[in-house]
Amino acid sequence: MSALLAGEFEGNERFQVQGRLGAGGYGVVYRALDRERNLPVALKTLRHVAPRALVRFKQEFRQLADVAHPNLVTLYELSSQDDQWFFTMELVEGVDFLWYVRGEAYPAESGPTSVVSAPTGPELRAVFDEGLDDVEPAGASALGAVDLDRLRHALPQLAEGVRALHGAGKLHRDIKPSNVMVTREGRVVLLDFGLVAEIAPARTHTVDAVGTPAYMSPEQVAGLPLNEASDWYNVGALLFQSLTGQLPFTGPAPEVMRRKQQAEPPRPREVAAGVPADLDDLCWRLLRRDPAQRPSGADVLKALTRTVPAAPPAPPSPSGASLFVGREQHLDVLRGAYEALKSGQGLTVVVHGGSGMGKTALVRRFLDEVRGRDPDTVVLAGRCYERESVPYKALDALVDTLSRYLRRLPSAQAEAFLPHDILALARVFPVLRQVEAVNRARRAVLDIPDSLELRRRAFAALRELLVRVADRRPLVLFVDDLQWGDADSAALLEDLLRPPDPPVLLAIGCYRSEEAETSPLLQVLLPKRRAESRLPSRDILVGELSASESQQLALALVAGEPEGRRAHAETIAREAGGNPYFIEELARSGPSSAEVSLDRVLETRVARLPEGARRLLELVAVSGAPLDLGVAYRAAGLER
Repeated sequence: MSALLAGEFEGNERFQVQGRLGAGGYGVVYRALDRERNLPVALKTLRHVAPRALVRFKQEFRQLADVAHPNLVTLYELSSQDDQWFFTMELVEGVDFLWYVRGEAYPAESGPTSVVSAPTGPELRAVFDEGLDDVEPAGASALGAVDLDRLRHALPQLAEGVRALHGAGKLHRDIKPSNVMVTREGRVVLLDFGLVAEIAPARTHTVDAVGTPAYMSPEQVAGLPLNEASDWYNVGALLFQSLTGQLPFTGPAPEVMRRKQQAEPPRPREVAAGVPADLDDLCWRLLRRDPAQRPSGADVLKALTRTVPAAPPAPPSPSGASLFVGREQHLDVLRGAYEALKSGQGLTVVVHGGSGMGKTALVRRFLDEVRGRDPDTVVLAGRCYERESVPYKALDALVDTLSRYLRRLPSAQAEAFLPHDILALARVFPVLRQVEAVNRARRAVLDIPDSLELRRRAFAALRELLVRVADRRPLVLFVDDLQWGDADSAALLEDLLRPPDPPVLLAIGCYRSEEAETSPLLQVLLPKRRAESRLPSRDILVGELSASESQQLALALVAGEPEGRRAHAETIAREAGGNPYFIEELARSGPSSAEVSLDRVLETRVARLPEGARRLLELVAVSGAPLDLGVAYRAAGLER
């Protein structure tokens, strides 16, 4: 931390820290200059590298790393240097939502009233862990009356951001004024993804109720399964506070929690005079106790803009059972590999193909089958992320999954799995220390100043741990996007699978074929895989869908009357050329009456980009060759 306050990381010359912006439950946010791009960024560091905090910190970045929208803060890179973890993101300078609509947005001539970079990220917590004895209006009424013009300007943008998040299959779970910023230019930005969770019916819940009590929905308070309606309740509470200057329920926190589950809140116009009828009605519907009675995202936008909104810009991939079509031959290869595993033979399966061909959906479909048919099978899944610089990045997320698996086991069973050098492994992957059995391990680990010796012992410990798990349960490892892996990960994967007596497991890896010649990991692994005999191996090339499969997928995605749907699906299938990703994009781009054109979809996407991003895209397209990042930013005029 002292290195940060002094102005830069020790040994890291890329970022120059310029000042502290804020702190949350487990993170501290700084304003910094990214010297490589000559661009100011928000740099969030982990306050203490405690195991559970580290898992949440990485999740905050990874959950939204692939989602881009003007009303969501942009995340840049996740990095680890020695014991310091940090990620960078867009620097959002402005005031929070409530101050914007009820106070003077920018009273100071020199700049914003408050400068907030991006999420300070509250850690997961039980309802009353924030130390809130009472839920009060938080001084909102002291800011003055609501500015309805500003409110009507900001609300649709907030709704667009929430809707984009939901379209990506995520729930925010902590929408409140301090997590919604408004810039000087009037752009609304949703921040803080520390509590983001996947949308999964009947599964999106936690042991504890998490979020901010004053804004939480009744089902969130009770720790029940959540869906998009829970986030819209948060928006309703924010809207109520904007209109009235107070929260829907106030008083002692336990009493507020109870009342939320037993009664409806008052209408805003019952609390404050002059509330417009349309906003009063929308707010009342958003705060309904029954989630099924709350409006959808499309309904919210229609109420605010009086137009029928387009589909969310970042829809989920068609990986669910009802949208998966074809690939039976590929599934049969995976099923055969699993049967071999059940008979005691370990295998590796490499799944590759072009971008958008559905490699991940294929493997997820297979893993869903395995979990449904054989719940005793241990499935450890992870992914490489392009914009990460962390040790052993191809296996980092997979080890996170392994640590969660060990945490769920009875203590004695988890202890039986631990290898002799478990503490050496925990030094390389600190998340393992969230496992109580690891913390209680009595095996001494001497201070190992030699990094190569530490690595050797950690590799051996991970191999031994997997051997012990595989001896008791069928074990499947899945690593997605191997093309983004590093050379150190290749060495670790080699060590795990080397003879003699490797773990009896099914190892599945996915990669993009077009990246094979440039990936540091694949450049090491693929030649050795072909030349050396390790675990028996199978290869799956995922290509284009057939014409009939393309039509079937398109038909599952489009709406309308049967005859119109069929003709629309056929047109989409022809235009997409068998690429499942293109089929999905075309199906969600508009009604059957609209022109079906991949070029039109791309033009629409490009038009939605901010001006700077469009300039950068044009520059890269015209160059036709790789560009240095700093040069590209300077040429596009993105430096500030």
